[in-house]
Amino acid sequence: MDQVHVIRHKVLIEGVSIREVAHEMGVPRNTVRKYLRESEPVRKCLVSRGKPVMEAVEGRIEELLSEWATRTTAKQRVTGDPLAPRTRPGRLCGRPDDRPRRASEATAPQGRDLRPARPLSRRRGAG
Repeated sequence: MDQVHVIRHKVLIEGVSIREVAHEMGVPRNTVRKYLRESEPVRKCLVSRGKPVMEAVEGRIEELLSEWATRTTAKQRVTGDPLAPRTRPGRLCGRPDDRPRRASEATAPQGRDLRPARPLSRRRGAG
């Protein structure tokens, strides 16, 4: 709070440049400009964003955690991986069904073929 008043006094009353004040006080020039715009420093509180997906699945997650409480020990934690496919009938999270991925699906390239255009061979004389 005192720093704001010192910065405002130096720039507005003493006529010191913004750049000099920023260097002297060790604050960015944009911060000095911000302090000059506002007569009194105000803390701005941002409104938190809504969580529509979490609100939709929160009840189901609580059900699953209470159901799994008997199957896990105190040291174990239930993470998002087992919860995601089971949270909602519409399956917003994870795969559209509960089947595990096949190895061929996980490793198959999507889109273009990644093989080289011509066969790789050694150059003559290369040791």
